[in-house]
Amino acid sequence: MNQISEELIRKIIEKVITALEADKKMKITAVFTGGKIKFEEALSQLKKIDNNYNIIWNFIFSESAKEIHNHNKIRCEFEQQISQKPIQFNTVNENDLLLIPVLTRNTAAKLSAQFLDTCLLDYIFRSLMASVPVVAAYDAADLTGKSWQKLGFNNYSDAIKIENQRHLKKIKSYGIQLTAADNLAEKSFSILNGDNKKIVNESNSQNIISSLDKSNTKSIHLDSKVITYKDINPLSDNIDKIYLKNNAIITPYAREVAERKGMIICLQQK
Repeated sequence: MNQISEELIRKIIEKVITALEADKKMKITAVFTGGKIKFEEALSQLKKIDNNYNIIWNFIFSESAKEIHNHNKIRCEFEQQISQKPIQFNTVNENDLLLIPVLTRNTAAKLSAQFLDTCLLDYIFRSLMASVPVVAAYDAADLTGKSWQKLGFNNYSDAIKIENQRHLKKIKSYGIQLTAADNLAEKSFSILNGDNKKIVNESNSQNIISSLDKSNTKSIHLDSKVITYKDINPLSDNIDKIYLKNNAIITPYAREVAERKGMIICLQQK
């Protein structure tokens, strides 16, 4: 019996992965708080995302959100099964994106202080620690915005304003990307298309070792045998070169994302 060559195995794997990527689905979790401001606009933006991508949705509702919004109706609109299962923390890193359609003042303040007293807040923070891109619509959380002024809240003290802005600034420093509710889809598109500016904490990754080469070009080493877009998409855009093992397989979509980011793929000899 003829031995199967390593090159033949490689080609078979490449074809299988290419076929799988052709029908790839994005996984997005949307975390719903009890906020009302710009809720309908945000929900419309989620539907826009759903119409443009093949999405596997996961909706998480806070207890107050379940009371304020018809969560079962919303689930049905996105063809989700109505489930009473508790939040699954072990699947956090499987998400391509985490969305907070309505970020409230309360949620922003608690995240800022890392006061994670609910499973919903804990899920958001675990997503940040897992380097999952997190995007939040800030309209309901920003006291200086027009939405609050229209409700008549424009005579509060400077101290309240300063503290509110400090909360928003703090969670931005954590990696939460803030955007207006009516821009939620466009912001999500930029991330799902591989244009995300998020910086991964390479020192905590098991598969990534970052370094600076002699020419001061920032490079990164990926040790995985199979490189998909999920390995490339989260990388910081200031990385110029990606070093892979000589026998590593990189999927076509992963290579496309790398090229879009201006990164050079380099194979290392054994």
